Amino acid sequence: MQAWHAWGKILKLPAVEIPPPFDKMMNAAAPRTENATDAASLRILLVEDDPISLILAKELLSKVLGHTVFTASNGQQALALAMEILPHIVVTDWMMPVMNGLELTRSLRATEWGQNLYYYADWHRR
Repeated sequence: MQAWHAWGKILKLPAVEIPPPFDKMMNAAAPRTENATDAASLRILLVEDDPISLILAKELLSKVLGHTVFTASNGQQALALAMEILPHIVVTDWMMPVMNGLELTRSLRATEWGQNLYYYADWHRR
């Protein structure tokens, strides 16, 4: 769990104790993209309807921190993409068209593998 708290500090996100352990998440059987050659690279699903915020967050997570980042502009797109890529972490905006961040989180949590995801939702931005 120390690694999760370290990631929280790096990403400037609040890290709380959420099962399962972080090492279990990192060792989960899921396909890696060809760009993710570093074993420490995470698959992050970034969901944001504001194009500027999406670009800035993606650049930080991928170029600066070296993670594989997949993006969607609403919860419905994100849900379909999540089923395909099986991300380690979902970072989502709350207020979005089509399906908001809360609905996305509930939908993912309803799946067996979605219960093992780490989520960060920007609930207070708007």
